[in-house]
Amino acid sequence: MTEQREFRMPATGEGWRHYKGGLYTVIGMARDDEGEAIVVYTDYMWGLAQLAPIYTQKLGRFVQEVENDKPRMRYEREAADHPFCQYISEAVRL
Repeated sequence: MTEQREFRMPATGEGWRHYKGGLYTVIGMARDDEGEAIVVYTDYMWGLAQLAPIYTQKLGRFVQEVENDKPRMRYEREAADHPFCQYISEAVRL
C-alpha cells in the first residue's frame, strides 16, 4: 500500500528541497494563459539577488511524487527551523 502524502500549497518565502538535493525559494504563484497554477521560484544559492535566475513549474508537477530509490515528492518543504528557512524568512522581511 502506498503512503498518501498530504498536499501542501507552496507559499511565498518558503524553502523547498528538490528530491535530488537542490534548495529553492518560492517567490510566489502565477497562472498560465489557460488558468493553470504555476509555482515561481529561485535558487537558494542566489538568494534574492537582482540577477537571480527565476524558474517556473506547473503546480501539479511541483508537488507530484517521483520514483527514485523510494517514492517521494518532487519538492518537499523544508522545516521552519532549518537554517535555510531562517535565512529566507529574514530576507523576506527586509
